[in-house]
Amino acid sequence: MFHEGGLSMYVLLCCALVGNPLALVAIAGAFVAKGRGTRIGLGAASVVVGGATVLAGIVAYLYWMGVMEDALAYADAAAREALYERGRQEALHNVWLGVGGGLVPLLLGGAALLRGLMTKPDAS
Repeated sequence: MFHEGGLSMYVLLCCALVGNPLALVAIAGAFVAKGRGTRIGLGAASVVVGGATVLAGIVAYLYWMGVMEDALAYADAAAREALYERGRQEALHNVWLGVGGGLVPLLLGGAALLRGLMTKPDAS
């Protein structure tokens, strides 16, 4: 799967390996941390990393579709349709990894952010 999706798959994997532990820290911090700022900060950071991972997957898909369409200009006309479908499926791996790697940070970070925003400010 990583070979078919291109070099961008490894970038998406790195984003997921940063975002998922951050999401776990954010949701744990939402229930353990006493400060409102910590809850909001960790939740917002997790949402941003999760959203960036999903967006990077979509951008990588569009990039590899462009590369594939440029390469199809030199392909045999009889095989062009089959090559297009194969290239689209391979480029689509980027979207699936981006969504899969960004979904947990978006959900858990959103929950942590919401808990932080609903917490009353300290009276200090």
